[in-house]
Parts: sequence; structure tokens; C-alpha cells
Amino acid sequence: YSSAPTFFFFIGKGNNGADGVAAARHCFVSGQSVKVFLLYPDDECSAELLKQINLARAYCLPLVEGVDEAVLRSHIGRHGNSSLVLIDAILGIGYQPPLQDSLSKIFAYINSLDLAVVSITILLFILFLSFINRPLLICF
Repeated sequence: YSSAPTFFFFIGKGNNGADGVAAARHCFVSGQSVKVFLLYPDDECSAELLKQINLARAYCLPLVEGVDEAVLRSHIGRHGNSSLVLIDAILGIGYQPPLQDSLSKIFAYINSLDLAVVSITILLFILFLSFINRPLLICF
């Protein structure tokens, strides 16, 4: 990267999302530039995720709520994608098909970009294989 990267965290509604918010908070506290995109309203989120969201709010992390493809396009467009790293904490072990249409559109848009995508679960590696044509870094 020509400059320090900005990390965009995409958060689902379960405990995988809670891990993503916790990771975003740690990055933020260490001085990294982060933005957290909450893909579900609070009333659909797990108890652990709500705890992590409340901690994130206490630390004044930049949270974006009500995210859809248009909101995402706007944020990425404003930022430019030269130094973005996308962190996927959307789906975890509790995922049950079918994939919601709104998530399909977000995944398709993300994977149309020439950006690094880090997925924090093996499930997304399998799911993304049907969308991508480039390497994907998987962290456990």
C-alpha cells in the first residue's frame, strides 16, 4: 500500500459478527483507520454481538448502520479503494441457506472490486469460491 490501509469490517448478526466488531475495536485502539458496517438492525443481533457493538460505541468507533449495496458503494467511492482492506465477519457456523438477496448483492459488489478480502471463518471461503476469481486470505 502507498499509505496505511483502512479496514472496512462487514458485520453479520451472530457471534462471528461479534468477533469482527471486537477485532475492529482492537485495530481502532491501536491507531488503525477502521469503519464498521452493521448489516443487520440491533433487534436481529445475537446478545454477544450487541455487547460488542455497545463497547464499540463506547470507544467511538465509526459504525455505519442500515448498510445495503448503495450505502457500501457510496462509502467505498468516497474513500477510494487504493488502500482498503475488507474484513468479512458476516456469516458463521449458524448460517442456513438460502443467502438473502441483499447479502448476495453485497457479496457480488465486494468481489467485483480489486481489493484484499479477509474472511474470519472457513464457511465464507466456501461461499466466496462461487463469487470470486482471485485469491482469498483466510484467518482462523
